[in-house]
Amino acid sequence: MNEDLIRQAEEYYNMGMKFVQVMLYSDAIECFNKSAELFPTFECYQNRGGAYRSLGNYDEAISDYNQALTLDPNNVDALDELNTLKSCLEPFEHYFNISTEELEKQNFEKALDYTNKMLEVCPGASHKSVLYNYRGLIHAILEHKELAIKDFWQAIDSYIGNVDNYICLVMACLMENEEKTPPPFSVVCYILAALIVKKQGGDVYAELDLSMRKFAPWVGMPEVMCSALYSMIIDTALKPLDNILIGADINELILSNYQRLQEIRNNQSYIEHSGSRKLDL
Repeated sequence: MNEDLIRQAEEYYNMGMKFVQVMLYSDAIECFNKSAELFPTFECYQNRGGAYRSLGNYDEAISDYNQALTLDPNNVDALDELNTLKSCLEPFEHYFNISTEELEKQNFEKALDYTNKMLEVCPGASHKSVLYNYRGLIHAILEHKELAIKDFWQAIDSYIGNVDNYICLVMACLMENEEKTPPPFSVVCYILAALIVKKQGGDVYAELDLSMRKFAPWVGMPEVMCSALYSMIIDTALKPLDNILIGADINELILSNYQRLQEIRNNQSYIEHSGSRKLDL
């Protein structure tokens, strides 16, 4: 085997592992793909399987775990990951179907119970993020405001790449605040959401507007307030976005803004609403 090919494969693998550490799973998979093409290894297949699992691509994850086991049939870690994933899928789908039915009937307490059950068996980080967001929205409907906000934070902690999490968090915090001013971290959330849409090749203006109007009724936000908030997002995040992107790496921007969001959260400054721009209704 050509030593240069092995070295290049290791470089792609190491780059992929760095992306995994910061929840950029699609980028990690691209690196693992290149590594496997050059020099397939147990570690590459196992970790690519983990990245697929995190994104909710369970068939691909199972395939990669099996590929890893062909190279190391007795590896306990890979066997455990494969068996755990397989054992989660059937109950996860079962609870999902029941929760959806109860939500359609507006039996929110029952929908909440089955969402909790889904979270217990959910095998993928991105799906877990969606479920925390979903549970947060149910809490918002039930007027459990603090629990809703807690779930939106957990959704963000679970996966960096879900645009809806950032929008729902800002809207829920705004509705909790009597003065109806967005929290100080709101601009960071807007920028993160816009960067993620941009990275995925979507229309930033259209997708953020769609996300807001989709979830506003869940958190009890009137249409006029939703429109005012969207105007603020345009002014504070979307218009400056092109200038922010000039000469910058979009992944680095996502990570730096994500880190900034967590710093604000850890400082608990998001509790203080003073200095925030009030919505012009």
